[in-house]
Amino acid sequence: MTNEIVKPSEIDKHIAFAESFISNNRNATKAYKDIYGDHLSDEVASVSASRLLRNDKVRVYLRRKFSKIKLDADFILREIKNIAETSQHDNTRLKALVWLGKAMGVFSQDYIEQERIIGEPSEKVKKFIDAVIEIKKNNPQPKIN
Repeated sequence: MTNEIVKPSEIDKHIAFAESFISNNRNATKAYKDIYGDHLSDEVASVSASRLLRNDKVRVYLRRKFSKIKLDADFILREIKNIAETSQHDNTRLKALVWLGKAMGVFSQDYIEQERIIGEPSEKVKKFIDAVIEIKKNNPQPKIN
């Protein structure tokens, strides 16, 4: 038995890079440095990561992963939308709308700043507000005197 260190194959590193790319919110430079070494400069890591993203095996792997992620996200969003549209309980419907708003980025800091600066709500905000108004029209709350 030798004390030889077994290094992962280049393919294994490519797959590890792809997984790191996904987990780092598609930050290729960070993903490359995670797998190939933090000692690399950002410029070297960026150029190398860009090259890897053009690699056929990495592209196919990422395409498959993203299609699975998208299918899962689409399913979840459809289910939340269904709850928002069909629930008999306003609280449940409102929570579902909040989740949809978050998923659409309606509540992100960028949107909040954009709405303050521009003054006119974005299309996403308008759709969200329209959905809330529609729920209120279909199921008005009794007025308490």
